[in-house]
Amino acid sequence: MSISSVIEQLRTRRQAMKVREVADLLNLDPDTIVRYAKEQKVPAFKVGSRWRFDPHALAMWIEQLSIAGGEPDTKTAQVEDANA
Repeated sequence: MSISSVIEQLRTRRQAMKVREVADLLNLDPDTIVRYAKEQKVPAFKVGSRWRFDPHALAMWIEQLSIAGGEPDTKTAQVEDANA
């Protein structure tokens, strides 16, 4: 899946996403998504004790990483933070 199709998919979602959904979409381990959320490397918020993700904020985050040089892998849609 290309980065542009990932971004498009995120922009069409209307509900907050769960850790597993974000992990599957970005081809990352769910533990990595949780760690990124805790470290504020990915836009996230908590509902009770569970992490949730605004799909529109995630789309903007991916675009910003691409611009800043944290190039996403276009074959896997995995996003690598250049500052990590």
